Amino acid sequence: MALAETPVVTGLLAPEPAPVEEQDVLVEVPAPNGRFNGMDTFPEHTEPEEEPAAGSEPEPHFSEPEFFMPEEEPEPKDMEAEIEQSIRDAWFWLEKGHTERGIELFQFALEQYPGNERLKLEYHAALENMEHKELVEDPAAPEETPVLKQENNPPSEETGREEANEAKSYELMGDMAADKGDYLFAKYCWDRAAEINPAYPGIFRKLGLMTCEHLQDYRETAVHYLNQALLANPNDAEVHLALAGAILQNGDAAVADRHYTQAVMLDPSMRTSEHDRLYRPENTQRQAAPPPEPPVIIETAPAPVAQPAPEKRDVLTVLITGATSGIGRATAEIFARNGHRVILTGRRIERLVLLKTQFEEEFHTDVLMLPFDVRDQGAVQAALDNLPESWQNIDILINNAGLAKGLAPVQEGNLDHWETMIDTNLKGLLYVTRAVSPGMVARRRGHIINLGSSAGKEVYTNGNVYCATKFAVDALTRAMRLDLHVHNIRVSSVSPGHVEETEFAVTRFDGDTERAKIYNDFQPLKAADVAETIWFIASRPPHVNIQDIVLFGTQQASATVVDRSGR
Repeated sequence: MALAETPVVTGLLAPEPAPVEEQDVLVEVPAPNGRFNGMDTFPEHTEPEEEPAAGSEPEPHFSEPEFFMPEEEPEPKDMEAEIEQSIRDAWFWLEKGHTERGIELFQFALEQYPGNERLKLEYHAALENMEHKELVEDPAAPEETPVLKQENNPPSEETGREEANEAKSYELMGDMAADKGDYLFAKYCWDRAAEINPAYPGIFRKLGLMTCEHLQDYRETAVHYLNQALLANPNDAEVHLALAGAILQNGDAAVADRHYTQAVMLDPSMRTSEHDRLYRPENTQRQAAPPPEPPVIIETAPAPVAQPAPEKRDVLTVLITGATSGIGRATAEIFARNGHRVILTGRRIERLVLLKTQFEEEFHTDVLMLPFDVRDQGAVQAALDNLPESWQNIDILINNAGLAKGLAPVQEGNLDHWETMIDTNLKGLLYVTRAVSPGMVARRRGHIINLGSSAGKEVYTNGNVYCATKFAVDALTRAMRLDLHVHNIRVSSVSPGHVEETEFAVTRFDGDTERAKIYNDFQPLKAADVAETIWFIASRPPHVNIQDIVLFGTQQASATVVDRSGR
């Protein structure tokens, strides 16, 4: 067979994504099925400046991928699973803002399953949810790809340099994650590099090979990555072989054979008997198995009597929100130091990477990062729905993420500040709890610890909305306890007064470090003091539920009474 002069690019070829102009970091996992059903538009998203802990007052090596022959006649359940996965993949790209890619995924699935009513409904729901974009559609053919009117504004030279540096940083973080086996996070980082610079050298090759080998649930996305890699280098034998396997999993044996042939022509060492059995079963000669060798009898000495192993303490899986600073960071550290596995969540990915590296090297414990904003319900649900299997049984949930914004009377209040506090302190806590608590109920085991505040016990002047959110946390803790005690779930709260070693005051005053110097004339609590209190609550025997702990520094008597005579 002659070597083709042009690349063989088949499967799902999605357009290059436009750069995403958002600063928050989300986990790139498929959104739950029907994530946007019934909604008129995509959810808007705002970004707080910081997400400190709450509680105060005023190129990796890839081995050759293995693939398996699909069944010739898939069972109905398999077909339904494939359709569901296609819908999840499409909504994932739509949620990330890559409209053309998401629509193309729906159309590709409709070509495979043209009579599926659920697929049609989801597709039309996707079209309806694009009303906020400027579209040119043919109303007589709703299943055609919408044409988007876009403006091409070339970036400045300075912007180009900044984007190149950012893309390089994400690539390096992805390399580190892949080396440690954290493939979902590696995919996230490399995806970000590709979004920032779609022409970044080798990035789609990395994504395609890793996704094929380690993330086989993302097979449609893997086909896209590999096709993009072939556009950059059509003579990459390893990419052709990986694409053959990915397409074979989708049931297109003829196209898979073409890519396998191309791989062999580029690199004859790619041809093995195992590959021939996969891609050319009709040409494979079955060889007779060699006769079995007689068993070898080895005389061994009697095994020594095994000594009973020392009793080990249960290793718990602990999820801490807002773990990148303050109380959240201190709490994550105390659990990691005591040998427990920790799931760190937060928006600032660089800090998550540093904490993961520190805890793994210093405490030799397992750490999983989930970079998301607790205010984004879709991101929260998607991240927790797609946890690796070994991380799905969360034993302790610590709802720490929270903040204060502004200090003004209600008639002068900043509406953006109010929205940020309500969305983070209250709704964010609810989103995470709603995603985690069903698993605890099913296992009849778990502990939820909410970070309250002394501001949730007594109000103070100009603290109106912040106090309201913390009063709500206190009420939710009590109500959750009533709901969950019958399922053997413990629910607790910690309500501290002033706490230093956090970003609470700086965030409240919008980065004004001078106004944030509110602890200079007295000694407040430290973040570690609150973390130790949380550890005490969590480490009680299973029959003990501590409902609430209120704690102050010695010089603070209430939310408003503080001895400011000096430290």
